[in-house]
Amino acid sequence: MSQHFIMSSLVVLLLTAIFASSGAVPSEVVVNDAVNVAVHSTVDLRSQLVHQKNVIALKNLGPADLNSYFFALNEPELRVVVFNNEHGRKLPFKKIEWDSNSSFYEVTLDEDVKQNEKYKLSCMITYANKITPAVKKRTFDEDQLVKFVGNVRFFSPYRTIFHHVEYLLHDPFLEVSKNATHLESTKITYIFYDTHTYAVDRVVIVLVKNDAFVVVKNIQRSIDVSHYGKIHVQDEVVIENNGVRLVGPFSGGKMKATTGWFYTHLPACTENIKFFDILGNNSKTQVYHFIDYITLKFNTRYPLLGGWKSSYVLSYDVPVHEYVLMDEEHYSLQMRALDYVLTDVVIESAVVKIKLPEGAQIKRVILPNSLTLENEGDGSNPDEQIIVLKGVNLFENYISNVTINYSFNPLYMLRVPLVISVLFEGAFLVVLVGKYFVL
Repeated sequence: MSQHFIMSSLVVLLLTAIFASSGAVPSEVVVNDAVNVAVHSTVDLRSQLVHQKNVIALKNLGPADLNSYFFALNEPELRVVVFNNEHGRKLPFKKIEWDSNSSFYEVTLDEDVKQNEKYKLSCMITYANKITPAVKKRTFDEDQLVKFVGNVRFFSPYRTIFHHVEYLLHDPFLEVSKNATHLESTKITYIFYDTHTYAVDRVVIVLVKNDAFVVVKNIQRSIDVSHYGKIHVQDEVVIENNGVRLVGPFSGGKMKATTGWFYTHLPACTENIKFFDILGNNSKTQVYHFIDYITLKFNTRYPLLGGWKSSYVLSYDVPVHEYVLMDEEHYSLQMRALDYVLTDVVIESAVVKIKLPEGAQIKRVILPNSLTLENEGDGSNPDEQIIVLKGVNLFENYISNVTINYSFNPLYMLRVPLVISVLFEGAFLVVLVGKYFVL
């Protein structure tokens, strides 16, 4: 046995001991007598977000029926986790915090697993900010170097008999910190046998990735509900390329790691689309109509290189009858609090302001999981109801409906026409009286 192998084993054991002693496992976690017979993991590094799929075949070794499974993660990055059975149906779960970096997920199985029986489930994890710049700066003609750091082992409270993991790359890698079982230009494969519980073995993959790492720094969305026929929606968006920062002079060569065309999708019933930035109307837009949606293809006024920002405003109208349900004087607004922005991006900060018609009285607000309710009404106009929602670090599953139940007297809609009529009549009388006294 080589000295290198012995040192690697000692490091693994040391890291395991550190995790075991860093904090007691939460009392809610009662690990069953089960074993991971086989785990197949696929880690997709081909986009800005990292998508990992774990297909787990487990076996119940205990005498009691197995109806739950504990899945553990020791990655501190932002993530979204979804569990499915082998037929693709979602499995409910409860998240249990362990420490600042680690969490347990208690997954409720859709059937009782008897002793010595097997059960298969899958776990889909989407990570944000998992691929980071490998260097701080680059010049105009240099490639953008990025790195991925992850746990190549299957981190689990159960022993794992067989673990097969593949890292999928869009471009050939430059360096990998751990010897692989099988190596290809765009795929790195590892196979492990009899992995102990809570195993940690970090791998660093350095690769060239000349895609722009765009993030939405801030989006302010306003939804103005009018019972006169239209709902006006406006998005004010600030985007940034947070890849490796560009330094030095420009040259005549091809720009690397810069932005190209962007795509955003709108409802099929969208009308009066307007796109502009701080300098005014931007003509670099194209609209494509499909059966179920409308795609807006646009480009920023200037390309975004590493560290550069830009902003734009997108506004449009949708018919009110598509999103507001009515039952006498009771109304229900059901529409997306945040709609599709860009593909594979993180929204660092979001503010959504929903303005209901004057005279509306809010009864109930049902929020999407990604947003929190800040306040109802700004106090400036007691007849005007404004609901403010906020969210941070949103990605992947941020598109979901908000439901607002409110009451509204349709006679209130006559208020504005009556006021305008009275003003015109008053002005007409003033003119008549003025002419009478002049003559």
